[in-house]
Amino acid sequence: MLKVMKGLTDLEFERLYSTEEACIEALLMARREALMACPSCRHNRNYLCGRRVGCTRCNRRWSVTADTVMSGTKLPLTTWFRAMHIMTSTKQGVSAEVLRFVVQALLHIVGLRSTPPEPVRSVLTERDRPILEEFRKQHDEEFTAMADTEKLEPWLQHRFDRLVQARTDRIRQWDKAHKPEKERARQKISRLRSKLAVPEGLRNTMAIASPKPDMGPSP
Repeated sequence: MLKVMKGLTDLEFERLYSTEEACIEALLMARREALMACPSCRHNRNYLCGRRVGCTRCNRRWSVTADTVMSGTKLPLTTWFRAMHIMTSTKQGVSAEVLRFVVQALLHIVGLRSTPPEPVRSVLTERDRPILEEFRKQHDEEFTAMADTEKLEPWLQHRFDRLVQARTDRIRQWDKAHKPEKERARQKISRLRSKLAVPEGLRNTMAIASPKPDMGPSP
């Protein structure tokens, strides 16, 4: 999954993985590509049923997160996918130790871990330390907002406003890029309307020549 997400912008991530259903389908696709087999009969053809995978041969069902780092998690997959996106959003990438730190931080923030995350261990190489510092600088605002209810709503509103502005910018860019086509379409519509329009003189003639309705014999 990390390879699939690498290089995605925030907008691309939100478009692809903003819902639980989209994350389930993406995870299942990745596991199928890795030749996930049935725990009972080792058959590798399966189907999706909610959050569970079913074997097409013996009908054994198991969780889509089984045998992964997410196995048994109570967090929604959108949270896990967000963590993976954060891990791959830096230019150099980050180590598994940093991923462990962020996952523990997320669990602590949402109340599924009683203690704060364990500090990043000294096994990090000197090459990893600048990456960690860059990650902290880039995402410190996000974790601070998630941990403080007073800051959370303004931060979410700011993120929403950024997405709306980005969407507006994309629409404006599309309009600018397709302005010639739109102008040609307007001209064509105008020509068609002029051809369909009835001249004023002919309209008056039609009004005069139209017969009066037959009201039947007068009493």
